[in-house]
Amino acid sequence: MDINLSLESIGVVFALQRGADFLGALYAPRINMRPKHFFYVDYLVSGLMLVLVFIIDNIWIKMICYFIAFFVIGISGNIFEKMIYESYEPDKLAGIYTIISSLFSFFGVAFLLVPSVYSNIHVLGIGLNSLTIIFGLVIFIKLKMKNKFI
Repeated sequence: MDINLSLESIGVVFALQRGADFLGALYAPRINMRPKHFFYVDYLVSGLMLVLVFIIDNIWIKMICYFIAFFVIGISGNIFEKMIYESYEPDKLAGIYTIISSLFSFFGVAFLLVPSVYSNIHVLGIGLNSLTIIFGLVIFIKLKMKNKFI
């Protein structure tokens, strides 16, 4: 992610990301929302925070936004696991995890290849994270329309 850091400082960014993700996973059991309803919060908050990382110039505010984004993503990962275990029979879990891992790998490789075709990382970061926010809004609106909000 291009946040105007020197190469020497990138380790700090990765440590911050992993630490926030870990703390989010530890905090996740305190979340009282149903798993399927938490995801719009994840998409709205993490998407907004990552858009701000690309827009704001102050490095400390960028790092705070980055931390918040990955804290929420850490919560989301834990809640996603819980939802999977509650939604599928044990004999189906291996197949489900195979599909999830395959999709995760596919999109991971795809997102690594995108900059070789289009190199404006700021536009990509703002665009993709804006789509994440829109996706969160769509989920929120659908839940609200079904009167299944929170």
